[in-house]
Amino acid sequence: MAASRCLVGEDGPNGPGGLSLITLLEVVPAHRGRGIGTRLLQALQGEGAALVAHVSIHRPRVRALYLAAGFAPLRRTVVEHRGHALPFDVLARAGGADDGDLSRLNA
Repeated sequence: MAASRCLVGEDGPNGPGGLSLITLLEVVPAHRGRGIGTRLLQALQGEGAALVAHVSIHRPRVRALYLAAGFAPLRRTVVEHRGHALPFDVLARAGGADDGDLSRLNA
């Protein structure tokens, strides 16, 4: 098996304002389709924070993973990176007592 690295960062117990942003969740190709991504999302959801993820529109399987985990689409956004416009869907899942209420996340 090839060596791999995992770096994890956290800003407070649930990020600023009780909101956590998933910036990267990646499973190496040889291990995809085994439920690892689903289990990682479940672990994050177990923390009780509202979660937001930016998912490339060119990654439909990743988008489907988030939707199956209870995330809902909020909007589409474009990020400029090195002169290229990169379209992303912003997906969110409310947490804690606000479970299901995404109104505060859509501001």
